[in-house]
Amino acid sequence: MKDYILGVDLGGTNIKAAAYRLESYEKVGEKRLPTQVEGGWEHVLDRVLAALEELLRHTPRERVLCVGMGVPGLLDIEAGVSRFSPNFPQWEDVPVAAWLGERLGLPVAFHTGRDPLSPEVIHCQ
Repeated sequence: MKDYILGVDLGGTNIKAAAYRLESYEKVGEKRLPTQVEGGWEHVLDRVLAALEELLRHTPRERVLCVGMGVPGLLDIEAGVSRFSPNFPQWEDVPVAAWLGERLGLPVAFHTGRDPLSPEVIHCQ
């Protein structure tokens, strides 16, 4: 049974990740890290991965439906690619969903909304 979702708010200063119960939207875990954009896109995604892996230490991976991720800038939501972000230097055509999905073994979906960590805006397709 898939009864958890993970959310990521990727900002230019901080990465915020949270785990929620799918039915009640109760937050069951949260992790924050500095983004460290100067390290490049792979370094930033490594930090996102570290935050999510920390949450998965307390949330059974096999019960997670997906990861929803808010990323600033121009997105190709269907392809899971960040085309450009003004917050990250040299951030062009970054395959965010595939890169994270392969490492996590979970589907990753972009989403947009005023509060990227809000479970109401995390849509797993």
